[in-house]
Amino acid sequence: MQHPRFLPRSVSLSSLAPLLVAILVLSHGATLRAAGVFGVVTFDERPFQSVDGLEVAGVTFSYTIDDAPSPEAFFGSFGPGQLNHVNDPSLLGDAAGVLRMDFDEPVVAVSFGVALNKGEDIDAGVVVTMLNEQNASLDALELDTVADDPLRFSEARFDYVGAPVAAIELRFTSSVERFAVDNLEFSIPEPASLSTIVGAVTVAAARRRRRNSRRVA
Repeated sequence: MQHPRFLPRSVSLSSLAPLLVAILVLSHGATLRAAGVFGVVTFDERPFQSVDGLEVAGVTFSYTIDDAPSPEAFFGSFGPGQLNHVNDPSLLGDAAGVLRMDFDEPVVAVSFGVALNKGEDIDAGVVVTMLNEQNASLDALELDTVADDPLRFSEARFDYVGAPVAAIELRFTSSVERFAVDNLEFSIPEPASLSTIVGAVTVAAARRRRRNSRRVA
């Protein structure tokens, strides 16, 4: 089985800045907040209800089945229990549908846990499509899920850092009936902090190049 492909080489970057932010965030996970406004949705912020059309913490959720709005995905629901990346309450829905998350402002970093109700490893269990402000696809990533227990859900953690993303769509394999999403985190860049981050990473990269040149010599 292939390992989950969280940050593939195929991610399209519109400029060097997002790549530099990615380097910094991957090197220092805690500095995600330093990239700008840091948002979190743990799916216990609101009572149990259909997620379609719901806005929480700067994210608007929509859910469709066969391209029609559907109430069959629920905020603050219960299903997977306590997993590595998903901890109830979570967003639980019918895997036949498409879950979409629209951000009030484009984000340069986003992560979340996702689980499928099948107790086995699943290749390409989830396809995550990232969209820009023109609703055009930036990239579509296949996410493999892993089951630690045959009686429990199969799960994975999705992490993206790169070109600004206005919305994300999740589609699920037809081999499962239910999905769960939890622990959504995202970062909206602020111009001043982004410039600081880019400058710091540029200096660090230059220093690494000088050290490597000395080693080669």
